[in-house]
Amino acid sequence: MTAIDDENTGWDALATRWQAQPSGAPDVQALQREVHRRSRRLRMVWSIEVVLAVLSLANCVRALSLGERLPVPAGLVWFLIGLIIAMTGWTLWQRRRQWRAKALDARALMAFEAERSRTALRIWRVSTWVSVALWTAMTLWALFTAQGRMPMVQVAPPAAWGLNIVVNALVVAVFAVAAWVICRRHRQRLQRWQSLERMMDVD
Repeated sequence: MTAIDDENTGWDALATRWQAQPSGAPDVQALQREVHRRSRRLRMVWSIEVVLAVLSLANCVRALSLGERLPVPAGLVWFLIGLIIAMTGWTLWQRRRQWRAKALDARALMAFEAERSRTALRIWRVSTWVSVALWTAMTLWALFTAQGRMPMVQVAPPAAWGLNIVVNALVVAVFAVAAWVICRRHRQRLQRWQSLERMMDVD
């Protein structure tokens, strides 16, 4: 959370500097520095996302290499591979014009940053619901498998399924809380942009 707090502090300081100026004119250079800093952070975040996606795909390939020892149907693993690729590609598409800001004026830079925040909100919301849907599907799979209504190459004991469900529920819960906090921060940033734009309009 420190990085997020630092980022919000930067925008607060920027607004304070603008208000302190006699003319109320925006400090374009300060705004550009903040935007470039966020561009670097965005590229770093996406690099981490790609590494995690590659590791997940490698784990799926490892599972497929088990052949007959694979405890779940191979179709399920292929579905996960498709989902990982689709989500990674979708997030890349969402950010396709947001990696770096061109030479823009103050109002255009604010619009650029506001769109970044809206994109982040959209990505976190979709990712959270996908995580919840996967956990729900896994729980239903466990219940139906225990009842003999779903195919399973190797039936795991109920205790193993129960542990899996609980652990993944905790992971999803932590992810959902983090998403709520981050989305709240982005909504606050959007409010700050609106305030800064009003300052420019008044001027």
